[in-house]
Amino acid sequence: MKQNFKYYFFCIIYLYSSILFAKCNNVDLLAIDDPESLNIINPSAAKVTMYDPLLDDANVISYQTHAKNSGNLGLGAFDWEVLIFDKVNEDKINLCAYVEYGRLYETQKVGFNIAGLNSFIRAKKFFEICPPTDAEKRFPYYDHVCNFWPEDGKTIQLSKKNKGTKGAHSNAFVYSSSTFQHTNGSLLECIGFGTLFNSNYPGYFTEAVMGKICTDQLDYFNIDKIKKLAQSVGVYGTAEPTKDLRLSFHK
Repeated sequence: MKQNFKYYFFCIIYLYSSILFAKCNNVDLLAIDDPESLNIINPSAAKVTMYDPLLDDANVISYQTHAKNSGNLGLGAFDWEVLIFDKVNEDKINLCAYVEYGRLYETQKVGFNIAGLNSFIRAKKFFEICPPTDAEKRFPYYDHVCNFWPEDGKTIQLSKKNKGTKGAHSNAFVYSSSTFQHTNGSLLECIGFGTLFNSNYPGYFTEAVMGKICTDQLDYFNIDKIKKLAQSVGVYGTAEPTKDLRLSFHK
C-alpha cells in the first residue's frame, strides 16, 4: 500500500534544510550519511516520545542512525530517530502519526532555532505535498501507508497562523493544522508540531523534535488535547515526560 504526503515523516532531509530551501525544490539534501544506514529498533529503545490515547493501540515501527558527517549538509556528527504509527481498516486510514528526533554534536555556532522551526511548521510549508526525490525513494519507509505523495490526495483547510503552547520543560511547542483528503476516501484532521531542547548558544539548540498526528476523528484536537500532546513530547535522558503521558511501551 503506497500512499505518501511530503509529510513522509519529513525525514531529516527536510527537518533542518527546509529552513533554508523551499520544500518542493527536488534537491537531494541529507542530514544522515545515507538512507541505507537507518536501522530498525525496538520502539521501546527510542529516546524520542510523544503521547495521545490514539497512539497506544496503533501499529508502530522505529528507526535510528548515527551520521559521522551529517550527509551533505555539513553539520557534523548527528543522531536521528523516528517513531511511525498507523491504523488502517479495510484500506481506510484511521490514524497516521510520527515523531522524530535529531541531535547535533560538536557545534557551538550552528544549531536549531525557534525562528527557523516556526517558519517550517507553518501549515503552507509543513503540509505541502511534493513529488519524491531520488534520496527519498531510498528510505526504508518510502512505501509506508502514511507517506502521502501528490497522486494520493490533497491538503485543505490549512491554518493561516501557527499557534504555540509550553511543553513540560518550559520548551516552546509550535503547531499548525490542516485536513488531508485522500483519494481512497479517508479524510484526516492533522496537527504538525515542533519543539527544541538543550540550548548550546544564545538562541540555538542542539536537539529538535518534530512530528505529526492525523486522525479520521474530525474535530479531535481541541486545546486540551494539544496541551497534553505538548506536555508529552520529549526525549528520554534530556527532557522526559511525566509517567501519565507516556506510551505503553515507554512506561
